[in-house]
Formats: sequence, C-alpha cells, structure tokens
Amino acid sequence: MNAQHPARFLTLWSINAPLAEEELFAQLQAFAAHGLDGVVFHPRHYPGPPAYLSGPYFDVVSRVILRAKELGLAFWIYDEDGWPSGTAGGRMLADHPEEIQRWLALVPETSDPGAWAIRDESGRLWHLEERAGPGVDYLSPTLGARFLDLAYRCYEEGLAPEAFAYVEAFFDDEPEFGIAHAYDLLPEGGAIPWTPSLPADHLARHGVPFDPAPIFFDLPEAGRARWHFWELLSDLFAERFIRPLDEWCAARGKIFTAHLKGEEHPYFQVPTTGSSERAFQAMTMPGIDALERDTGNDYYPRQASSAARQFSTGRTMAEAFGGAGWGASPADLERYLLWLGGHGVTDFVLHLSQLRLDSAALHDWPPSHPLHMTWADSYGTVLDRVRKALSGRPVADTLVVSPHRAIMAAYRPWELPRTNVHNATTYPDTPAGRINRAFLSLIERLHAAGVTYDAVDERTLEEFGRVEDGTLRVAQAHYASVVLSPSAAIAPATREAITPFLASAQSFAESGGAHNIAGSLGEKAIHPEPDAAGPLVPWRISPPRANDLVLEPEPVGGGAFRAVIRSDLAAPADLLLVFADPLRALSIGGTVTRWTARTPITCGAKEADAPILRGAEGAVARLRLGAGGREAVVRFVPETRIERPFAWVRGSMLVRSDTGYRGAPDATEVLTDGPFIITDVPPVSAEAGSTWQEVDLVAGGYPFTREPITLHTEIQVTGHTKILALSPFHADAVHVRIAGADHGWHWPAVRGQNLAVPAELTPGSYALRLDLVPSSYNVYGPHHYVLGDAPAISPAQVKGERNFIDEALPHLGTHEASWHLKRFSAPSRVEPR
Repeated sequence: MNAQHPARFLTLWSINAPLAEEELFAQLQAFAAHGLDGVVFHPRHYPGPPAYLSGPYFDVVSRVILRAKELGLAFWIYDEDGWPSGTAGGRMLADHPEEIQRWLALVPETSDPGAWAIRDESGRLWHLEERAGPGVDYLSPTLGARFLDLAYRCYEEGLAPEAFAYVEAFFDDEPEFGIAHAYDLLPEGGAIPWTPSLPADHLARHGVPFDPAPIFFDLPEAGRARWHFWELLSDLFAERFIRPLDEWCAARGKIFTAHLKGEEHPYFQVPTTGSSERAFQAMTMPGIDALERDTGNDYYPRQASSAARQFSTGRTMAEAFGGAGWGASPADLERYLLWLGGHGVTDFVLHLSQLRLDSAALHDWPPSHPLHMTWADSYGTVLDRVRKALSGRPVADTLVVSPHRAIMAAYRPWELPRTNVHNATTYPDTPAGRINRAFLSLIERLHAAGVTYDAVDERTLEEFGRVEDGTLRVAQAHYASVVLSPSAAIAPATREAITPFLASAQSFAESGGAHNIAGSLGEKAIHPEPDAAGPLVPWRISPPRANDLVLEPEPVGGGAFRAVIRSDLAAPADLLLVFADPLRALSIGGTVTRWTARTPITCGAKEADAPILRGAEGAVARLRLGAGGREAVVRFVPETRIERPFAWVRGSMLVRSDTGYRGAPDATEVLTDGPFIITDVPPVSAEAGSTWQEVDLVAGGYPFTREPITLHTEIQVTGHTKILALSPFHADAVHVRIAGADHGWHWPAVRGQNLAVPAELTPGSYALRLDLVPSSYNVYGPHHYVLGDAPAISPAQVKGERNFIDEALPHLGTHEASWHLKRFSAPSRVEPR
C-alpha cells in the first residue's frame, strides 16, 4: 500500500441465479452502503436465464455496469462461468476439442501401443501413457487466443459501448499447467503436464530432444533436465495463456489480474506453474488466492507484491477470506486484511457474496459477505479501519532469492499425489520438500526480524539483476542487500555480482531488523484488556425482532424431506417457516394451525397442504403453533434436487435445548444434544449474575438468532472518565450508545473490552445501550462438524465428508450428534474509568 495505490475492496459477486435487474440493482446499492469500492461480476455455475454470454445476457449486464457507475462502484469482469478460467462456460471444448488438457501418466504396465517406454535407476521398464482430463490445455499455442475469442471479445462486442468503457479489469481464476486440477485422476507414480508441441518446444528452447526419464527418476543429469523442463513449462504457460490476455486488456485500457493454482510456496508452484514469477511478470496486476480465516505463510503474498513492484505498477490483488466459515467475525476479517495489506496487497477481492443464498450457496465455501453476515451493519467500519491502518508497505531494501530452481532439480512427479492439493500445507519429506521447508523458515525469520524484503527466483535474478550505483537493481526496483537461500542455484557470474550485497538472516535478527508494517498492523488488530471489576449490571433486554430455530430436514425419498417442530407454548404463536430454496410442495401435519393470507384453517392430526409465499429468495409459509406440548411434522419438496436443504422456524419465540448446554467457561463454543423446543417462557434467567451462565444468551433462548439483542442499563459516573471497561462477553460485534450518542462498532476482546468515549463523561447517570451481534455460525453452521467453528470450511465440512481440511482426523465421517454453537453472552460488569 502507498499513497499512489490506497487499499480498495471489491466483492467477488457470485451470480448464481437468473439475472433479475431489480435484485441486482438492490445488491449494488447495498454493496456501496457497506463501504465496498467495487464488484467482480462472477457467473458461478450460472443457471440463466438469459443464457451465459448471449445477447440478452449482455443487455442486462450492461445496465448493471451502468448502475454500478452511478453508485461509484468499480466493475470487474470474471472471465469464466465457475472455475478454473479457460473453458468459456464449456464452449472451448465444444468448439475446439483439441484444446483438452493432457498429461503423461507413469504406470508400470500398459496396453497402449503409443505409450512412451522409459527405465528407472535400476533399469526397470516403465511406461508413460498420454491421458486427457476434463479441463483445457494451458500450454497449447492456441488456447489463449481462442479464449479471448470465446470470452473476452464477447464482452467487448456484446456490452453496450459505454458499459464496456467503464469496465476496469478482467479477473482470471486458477489457471495452471493442468495436473493439479486433475489431481484425483493421477496415478500413484505421478504425471507431468503435456501438450503436443512440447517435444518441438523443448528442442527449440534447449537444443536437445526431450527425454522424460530424468524428470521421473534420479538419473545422471536429472537436476538440470528437470529445471529445464519446469522452466520451459513456466515460459509456455506465461507466453501462451497469461500474456495474450494481459496484452488484450492493456490495448483496451483494462487491467488484467489473475491468481494461479498452486501459488502458496515454491514447492507447490513447481508442478502447477513452475515458478509463479513468470506469470506474474506477464500480468498487469499479480494476484493470489488467500483463503480461510488463519493467515498463511508470509512468502506468497510477498512474492506477488514483489513482482508487482519490480515489473508493473505496484498494485497487487488478493482473492481473500474464502472458506473462512460462517463463524468468521469482523475481528477475523480485519486481522486478515491487515496481514495481506502489510505484505503489499492493494486490491482485495472478498470471497464471496452470493446473489441468491439458497442451500447450494450456503454449502459453497462460506461465508457470503457482507450482506448475509449477522454483522453486516459493521462491515463498513471494518473496511474503514483497515484503510486507515494501511498507510503503506515500506519500500523493500532487501532482496530474498528463493530456491525455485533447486526445488525443480530435486522434484519428482510422484510427490504431487501425496501433497495437499488445496494449499500444500502438507507434502512429502523429500529433498525438494526439505529445501522448501528451509526456505519458508528463512522467510519467517526475516519477517520476525522486521526486515523489509522483496522476493525473486534465481532465473529472474540472473535475467534482470544489474548492479547500478551501489545498489542491486531487479527490473525497476533497487536493493541494498541480498539474502540468498542456501540451496538457490544461480549462475557463477550472478553469484559473483551479488556477493558484495549478501547478508544473512541471522545478521538481521541480531540487529533487530527494520520496521515491518505487517507486524505492527497485526498488533493493532487485537486489544486485550483486563476484566472490568465494577458492580453487577441489571440489564434490561430487548429481544430481537425475530428469533430462529434451525431445522434439520431428513430425506424421505423422491426428493422430499421431513422435519419435526417441537413446541411447549403457554399461548398460541404465529410463526413463519423459512426455506432457503423455492418449493414445489409443502405439507404440515400434527396438532397445529395453519392459515392462508385470508382464512385460518385448523388442522388436527391429519396432514394438510400449506400455502407457500414466495420471496426473492427461497420460500416462506405461515405457521400457527397451539398452546401446550405439541409436535408438528413438515414435509416439503424443493423445486430442484438438493442434498441438504436449509430451513428455519422464525418469529417471536424462545428456543431451549431439553438437554442444556455444556462447555468450559473460557471456551468460545458450547455443545448440546438437543432436541430444541419452541417456548415463550425464558429457559433460564436473563438477569446478570455472578457467573457467565447467568448472562448467557444462548441458554437464555437465543441459540440460533440472527438478529442483535439490545441491552439497556444506567451507569453511574463518579469522576471524569473517557473509558468504559466491560467484563468479557461473547458476540461478533457490539454497537455502543451512551446517552443516545452513537459510539460506533467494537469487536469484543478475549479479556474484556475497553471502550474509548470520544467526549469525556462528567459525573452523573448515563443511559448505556449495547447492541450485541450473534455469530452467523449459529444461523448456518455446520452445527455438527466435529471441529465446530473451524477457521477453514469447504462444502465437504457442511456435508460431513472428509477432505483436505480434515487430514488430522482419523475417521472418514466428520459429523457428530451434538450441536456446536458459538457463545453469545452479555458482559456482567461495566466500570467507568
């Protein structure tokens, strides 16, 4: 970040429903109101109508773009329907089947007469079979040009001229050599990417015929053969796919940005992009995919921003926070954005905002933010705080040389099938893996020492490094010192040239290093404070506008589902049944009353059809529950086939668990076995008391609420004060008002919260109002995931299936019977200081 490139925040806008202009315009208005700077229009398994890339499609998108312009929102185009980019929504392979992705798979035996026979170190015969997958060939000489014709030029020609003129950027998603996307199809012996022109390309580049045997086996000269191979693929990928897209965009005054598959560290880059450096150098705005809630290693955001400083404008994009889970809080988002910004990211594409939050979207790499979070009203505050904190990444004066070439020389293709293909957090303990681990350790030592550094791989240093006026120049950036990875493989002449600049990580650690903005920003994101020690607070609680009960529909065959609603009400209650998806049929049976918009109809023990009131999203039906202990059975059929539908009961009610809640007082979650009962009698006292249980709002009847709960009290100020100390409480956010004055949004800290009062409070009595915001996790789950509110959630965790996130779990199933809920509680003490 710097004065030239202030932080910008765009939403990755998932267009997962038909294009309804009123709905699209309303969301644009909401994005602007929540503090966003723009949108990335992202067809995501777009169902139509109108058809993807059709004339009517472009007519609607043109009007959406011009509405964004009116609102001052930047507009970017995501170049695909789904991901990865390159298929043009399936049209590429339909029109050009020869562009199908290929690889050479190593197998011990084959019946393919065209297979390539090679021998390993012991002389054993192996075979390389050419195989094809569902993707496209990113190494093909013609793919980039054809993708431009099928996608980019369609937008140029289909959009209204004034709309296309306003488009700022095109966003390309997860291109790579191809074998990482074909991960599940790879044999145990591994595979290498392939394109029909590769033998000729290798001969032209290196002057020798291509021999695949050293790539797979530790034969003589294997090291040089391997890095020649992987560096060649890096060049073909950048020259044939990335650069044509960037040049097309630049010729029209547009920015091209992309994040690559496998970018997390040099080891993972080898089989996916060789070295991301080459692709970064070919794009105007290098990008990364920074997923999940916990910050990642400090190398890959720094690599992208380094390339942006060295070869482009300095702007760096990050697709951020995808898969962070519904439990992600404002504090989590703020911390994450500050980490990325400290590494030089300037343009944040926030993953993900679903146009339609149906059940499929609720499964889809949550969360959907800002609009679908319980804390949406505080979103603008998060972004404003990050903007103010990111005053700029200091210009790096140290260059770190990564060992990409050394890892290439040691890498063997069988290692990819044994690597966590999501983000390579785990990978084999091989020579290549050990070089990578040592390098990442070096990066963390430099980071901890506060070094302001850029990164570069060996080949980039050899090609672009020059000594000028006492500094080392790489393209357009200058450095005073160099830290060389011990394994880095660089030419003798380059090593000699950089010798006067060499420094060690140890020397930086001993000197204390230079100022590092990422470290200082991280410290500002958390404010632990001592517990308040004042008297207990007699809160008056205003309930939310509506409370929720999460239902758990079970399949009963034929696409239908069944859910049971239990109640124990002192008086009848008029409630709503809310479904995330449109319904084809709905019936309710049991001792309940149901009604249409006009005439109530009493239903005894028999089942009866219920009217469905359709909304913009899903379906809503009205429900009356009678007094006393009752049980209602709901049966429904969604319009489309769904594996796990989401449904709730909503209204003025309380919800209790018949088995109570358990969990340590200092834990952030509670568990219960249920079942849940709708009631109108508070299950526990909501008055403040001496223990955390006595102000617990989950046990107090709000385990699933999505609305804030408002607390009122009077505080007595005996001396002049500008601080209110609150004892620990659990909420995603709290909005504070004192004597009617708005004191803004705050994030609860672990040890309590000190609230700074803008205007000093003089002695007297003041009305204090706290709006406590519950966690979105309690509304959407996954409630039965054994790890609860985990910092990484994919569709598998919602379904209970084991995947890369669950590598440490010994069992295949990842769900349990107990419900997991985030704590939601009020502070028991408030002390003016």
